[in-house]
Formats: sequence, structure tokens, C-alpha cells
Amino acid sequence: MVSAQDLFVFHMGGRTLAIETALVETVVDGERTFFVPGGGGVVRGVTSHRGELVAVADLPALFGAADEAAERSSKTVIAAAGSHHIGLYIGRAFSTLLWKEELAGAGVEEGRGPFSMRFRREDGAIDVIDAVAVFERAAAALSAASRS
Repeated sequence: MVSAQDLFVFHMGGRTLAIETALVETVVDGERTFFVPGGGGVVRGVTSHRGELVAVADLPALFGAADEAAERSSKTVIAAAGSHHIGLYIGRAFSTLLWKEELAGAGVEEGRGPFSMRFRREDGAIDVIDAVAVFERAAAALSAASRS
């Protein structure tokens, strides 16, 4: 059973995406990411978070979206992904918070692929990112790159 949670919401490529705020540890400057060769479009690079190297998934590339308005600074969300962390590069996407009370009355369904759930509201759908699924995709891409 899925239920409403407080969400960190961002708009990317005509979609509204989110991650549960309980998983968000921090939001950092997206330019703090260091390139990793062979990331295969899924991995933008790595960043450091509390002494740990964290893979940064390139969400615009993963979801086929262009980076947003140049007047905003780029951002990477550092999120818990099980016992690991994943960086979610959201670029210059507009972001905000949405409280679970604001989701009252929204239709909720199980997510597929890199999404844990979807909320359906009058103003459109919100796809909630499954941080563990994105971490696993990034880890697989880095593993494949290291074997090449």
C-alpha cells in the first residue's frame, strides 16, 4: 500500500518528478560533480558527501529532458538509497516542497521502473523517484564501464 509523504518536487522535461523528503539528506551545487568516463549517460559523475564518494545519476539524461533555464543554478539532491547514497542531478529544474496534506484526495498508484509511486492530481501526475532503483541503474552503469 502506498501513501502520501512530504515531497521534494521538481519539473523536468514537461514532467513533474519528486522524491520523498525523508530520503533527502541535502541539496548541493550541481557543479560539484566530477566526471567519470564511461558513465553511459546514466551517471553524470561523482561527488563527495560526508567523506563518501557518491555516484550522481543524470536525471535529465535518464528521463530524456533538456536542462532548464540558465538563470537558476544547477542542483544535485543527495538521497538515501537503502544503505547507500545516490546523487540525483536535477540541473536547473524549478523545485519546491509539497506537503502530504496537499496530496490529500490525489489518486495514488504503484510506480514502475525508476518510480516508487504516482500521484494523480487535477493539475497533473507526480512521479515519485525510487532512489534505490536509480542507485542500482547507476551502479550497473559504473560496473559495466569498469569492465570495458
